[in-house]
Amino acid sequence: MQPAPPGPMTVLRQALIMPLRGTLDQFSGGVFQGEDCLPASLLWRNRTPRLDGWPASLEAVRQALGTDSGEAEGRTDRLKGAYLFGGYLFRHYGHFLIETLSRLYALKQCAVVPIIFSSTHRDIMPWQREVFKLLGLHNPILMLTRPAVVDQLMLAAPGFALPDIVTPEQIEALGALPAPPRSDKKIWLSRSSHLGGGLLDERTLEPYLQALGWEIVHPQFLPIRKQVELIASSARVAGVDGSAFHTALLAREILGRFTIFFLRNTGDHAYTQVARMKGFAQDEIPLAGKIRFLAGQGASRFYQLGDVELVLEELRGD
Repeated sequence: MQPAPPGPMTVLRQALIMPLRGTLDQFSGGVFQGEDCLPASLLWRNRTPRLDGWPASLEAVRQALGTDSGEAEGRTDRLKGAYLFGGYLFRHYGHFLIETLSRLYALKQCAVVPIIFSSTHRDIMPWQREVFKLLGLHNPILMLTRPAVVDQLMLAAPGFALPDIVTPEQIEALGALPAPPRSDKKIWLSRSSHLGGGLLDERTLEPYLQALGWEIVHPQFLPIRKQVELIASSARVAGVDGSAFHTALLAREILGRFTIFFLRNTGDHAYTQVARMKGFAQDEIPLAGKIRFLAGQGASRFYQLGDVELVLEELRGD
């Protein structure tokens, strides 16, 4: 199975949507016609659905369709009318911007059609509603947590399927907010108040940055619009790799230069693709092998910087 290339939406009759099951890093779901999963309904990372978006099990699909027991009532909802398939709604900020909104280029074509998001939650976070509003997405939203057969389902492939697919249409759809006039600000996107991994001694680094004229910004405490304005208009934006940098997607253009310090290996990251597609300058500084790993897994790994000069020498003189 290969990622489906973005293109015109397909209208499906009596499509089965299997709900999101699992975790952010390993889940199942998908849209089915009969017992066949449609590749355009999946999420792809590193050219394979190995980590996420793998189709629901055939046994679960058969149960939802009633082909095992002969009756699906009580297990499967029936939705009349037309809907858009929005994809999978995640609460992680970076995955929300890149993966949950990966079909935005298509969703914006149908301003009044209800959108179905498959999720493990029934509610939408306030900051997610803020992003929807900023992007002009005012469609009714249905959070799907159990199997559903839809009369008419409009399905488009993701405009993001990293590392291979990042379409200009998707970049344009996300970049809704104009940048304020360029400022001389130098901002450091701090994770020192964030509990989900990063540099445990980042607070030790921050006074040195302030002495060099850098402003310490904690993005999670600012409204999304303010985050976009700061990141888009500042002459220099730096920090340890993290979701805050993906806020650049929401800006029509980036007027300054980014410097991202990678705690793990650099490579063909979303950060790299976004900078390339939006056309702004970005330095990527690897810290792997120079800092000490302490504990944790995935994005929740904690490290110790130790020598602040590893960062300061890259930023001094800006």
